[in-house]
Amino acid sequence: MPLPKKRGLFSCIVVCAILGISGCETGFNEPSAIPLAGPRSIQITPRDRELVVQWTKVAPARGVTPTYRLYWSTASTPGTDWIFVDTHTSSLIQGYIPNLVNRQRYSVWVKAVFEGLGESAFSPVSYAAPIPPPETLGIITVYSGYQMLELRWEEVEDAAAYEVYSGTTGGDAPPAGAAMKTVPEPGAILHGLANGMGYTLWVRAVNTAGDSGWRTAIGTPATGGTPTAPESITAAGGDAKITVTWDQVPGVKAYILYYNTTDDFSGKVAGPTVTADAPKNTADITGLANGVPYHVWVVSSNGVESVSAPSPAASARTAARPPIQWNAGFTLGNAAAEFSFAQDLPVSAFWPEGRPSTDRLTRVQETALGDLFADGAAWYLRTKQNKNIDFVFINGGYIDNALLRGSVTVGSLMGIIYPDSRTEDKFVIVTMKGSELKKFFYNPDREVSLAAWNEEMDVAGVVHTGRGSGGTGFFGAVSKEVRYTIEYPQAPPASPALNADRAEPYYHGRIKPGTLKINDADFDDDTEYRIGTTDYLASGAYFTGLFTGRIAIEGIDVLFWRGVAEYIYDKGTITPYTDGRIKIEGGVPLPAPWINSTWKPIWLE
Repeated sequence: MPLPKKRGLFSCIVVCAILGISGCETGFNEPSAIPLAGPRSIQITPRDRELVVQWTKVAPARGVTPTYRLYWSTASTPGTDWIFVDTHTSSLIQGYIPNLVNRQRYSVWVKAVFEGLGESAFSPVSYAAPIPPPETLGIITVYSGYQMLELRWEEVEDAAAYEVYSGTTGGDAPPAGAAMKTVPEPGAILHGLANGMGYTLWVRAVNTAGDSGWRTAIGTPATGGTPTAPESITAAGGDAKITVTWDQVPGVKAYILYYNTTDDFSGKVAGPTVTADAPKNTADITGLANGVPYHVWVVSSNGVESVSAPSPAASARTAARPPIQWNAGFTLGNAAAEFSFAQDLPVSAFWPEGRPSTDRLTRVQETALGDLFADGAAWYLRTKQNKNIDFVFINGGYIDNALLRGSVTVGSLMGIIYPDSRTEDKFVIVTMKGSELKKFFYNPDREVSLAAWNEEMDVAGVVHTGRGSGGTGFFGAVSKEVRYTIEYPQAPPASPALNADRAEPYYHGRIKPGTLKINDADFDDDTEYRIGTTDYLASGAYFTGLFTGRIAIEGIDVLFWRGVAEYIYDKGTITPYTDGRIKIEGGVPLPAPWINSTWKPIWLE
């Protein structure tokens, strides 16, 4: 495959100047015939009685740097309500719409204003409703099971998600380092606990306006008796598969699925065994023949030897699905909750008044969006392209907005991709030896010197460095096979505020020694690993190691985001999740589960 071309300066200038992409303050003069550019998309974060609106800076037109008008209305067209927003040095512009009514839906637009030249058209409309911070949830019910605890509680109004912490010490709030899980709905199961050990559990509701208070409970995992079968299950036919869904049975650790072409459990065929989840469980029986009716059953397991009787049967017919129609209105599936893109960060010595206009989470930490794209691409390569890959790696800057709750269309998915990548970034599989791949993640020769902190290079020994501001598009997202902890220097006290020079060291980190794993094992120096990524990254953009350290490259003539679209189309419903594959310690404070590190490099003493 020919080496993909790196995007050149001239093409970037032309595209940015015409379309309003940031980073194009180059002196390029637009011909007068070209319409004045405005923001092409905006991203809204609901807060308490206000909306925070962000958009990418628009390039100057004929030497004039624009300011902005931020409009809002409860109607579907802009009214007379607007506020002035000035430009600044950041690549993102941010405006606040205050004094709004909580839970009232507002339409929002932005236009760029060029003094002496005119103004742009309105941006495409976006919608959001301000919300208050969620209330503290009610009583938590705890069920014990084999090496697990199951928690249930009632839904809290305005909660976007729930954070569940566990630890072996008590207290009104979880200690630093307590295990944490985020769930989109009431109910969670904590696996891998010690039988007979007492655990304290903390749960709070969260949304973009703030967090609720903590609700605590206690529990002790224990081996249970004979489990109860699910009372009812549902089955839905798919392309060579049946998707089975059932409610969690309290205290059950795992389930075994069975199927048959007749309603006869005695002639059953064993399907997958799945670890219990809450409040519902879902699993696919794959590799089936299309056009055939199947009967399915679910059996509960207590995690030792005891299993339940089978559930009542459910049935469905497999059927090949029509191909995706690549038009904006084609429905791929449904998002059970919002896949968040931005969130205000805590007040700290880095930003005493909170983090300004730089809260794109895909550029600083693991996100449900990053996991969706990396895992979806891995599924596509293995399932639809029949490629043997070890994991997928992409850069966080590939994702450019939130994926909202509800219907996911081709247009809405494409709309959250960085504009150039919508039409240019195709799949590539890069083969590298473990010795080179480890350098890609972690190069100890670089971590000891401030001189290594150069935007042109892999920074401070870790290409995943997230600075939380400009130049963070290279922060990585990986598929579930890979796990590691990024360790930044221990964050300084919140006061006094750091100036830019003093803050610089805290933006740079390393892979914490001993944490880089693939399938729970260390990378082997002599093993050849196949990494799914984009042709842009494989060309050496951001990550020189993918270009200089590889021993083979294979191109696939499919746009990367379309592989993710195929994954969503196959799943039908997608639910945001993170599983702790990338942990963050120290540096710039982030939303949970960030914890401060103990690492204090010599050059910070």
